[in-house]
This record gives sequence, C-alpha cells and structure tokens, in this order.
Amino acid sequence: MPNTFAPIIRNLSQRTSLSMARTSLFQCVVLLACVFAAASYSLVYLAQELNRFEDSESAFYTRKAVQSLEKSQRLTVKDYAFWGDAYKHLHVSVDTDWAYTRENVGPTLFHDFGFQGVFVVNDLDRTVYALVEGKLQPIELTEWLDQPVAALLEQARAGAATDTPVTTFINVRGNPTLVAAAAITPGTDPSVIAD
Repeated sequence: MPNTFAPIIRNLSQRTSLSMARTSLFQCVVLLACVFAAASYSLVYLAQELNRFEDSESAFYTRKAVQSLEKSQRLTVKDYAFWGDAYKHLHVSVDTDWAYTRENVGPTLFHDFGFQGVFVVNDLDRTVYALVEGKLQPIELTEWLDQPVAALLEQARAGAATDTPVTTFINVRGNPTLVAAAAITPGTDPSVIAD
C-alpha cells in the first residue's frame, strides 16, 4: 500500500522551510533598518554637536578679535589725541602742512593702521580736518557716518580729564563700523599750555 501521507508531509515541510526563510529574511531586514536608523541618528546628532561646538568656538574667537581691534584702536587714538604736538597743530588752528604733508596725522593712519576715516572736530561740532582713506576730503563727520555724533563727541570730551578714549560700534549704511574718539589734549607735554 502506497504511503498517502508522503505528499502532505513533503508539502508541509516545504511550506515550513519557506515560511522560516521568509521570517528570517524579514527579521534581517528589520535588524538592518534599525542599525541604519541608529547610525543615521548618531550621525545627525554628532553633526549637530560639532556645529554647536564650532559656533561657540567661532563666537569666542570673533569676540576676542573684536576686543583686540577695539583695544588697538583705543591705544592708537590715545597716542595721537593726548599728544602735545597734535594739540599745538590741530586744536586752536589746523596746520594741514604739519598734519597731512608731514604725515603726522596723515595717510599713514590709513595705510599702516587701516583707519578708513580720521576727523578732527572743533568745539562747535564742525569738522576742521578730514581724511578719508588717506586723502584730505572736505566732508563733515556726520555726513560721512550718515548719522549724528553729538553723544559720541560728548563721551570723548568727558574722557579728556582722564586721557580715556571711547570706542563703539555704530551702523553705517548697513555695515557695523568701529568708531574710536578722544578729545585732543596736551597730554603730559609740559611745554604745551592748554587754553
């Protein structure tokens, strides 16, 4: 008598093998998807952390560079403003020959120090001497900065007693601009008498 159960057993064993292969394949795909998702999440997280670190480091170095620039400009302005010769030649009357031609307060401030503009303003807040990019120009400080500067001049004049220059950032036609100002005084020169 032939075995009538053999085709049924063969059919069941094939179905079980196929079903096990499908289940194993599905589990491998799910496992690979989980690994890929975890790796992607880790990559995005690390990239964001790296960006945050770079941003904070860039901000730190930018602050240091700006502080260094401010300090440099304050020292340069202090050297020029609290100087007896500058007081003699720029305070009561402006000696353009001494200032510009002999380059005491001339083009070297642009070429060597990068000062885009150098202005001497009298007690009536009128510009009496102006250099723009190292060249003499007949321009008012308020016109060049495109805004009033009375508050800045007042701060600079207030610092004259202690020989303290003022620096501040202002917005000039959409560009942040560092402005340094100080009142011209005889400084420590005993040969110059303040009027």
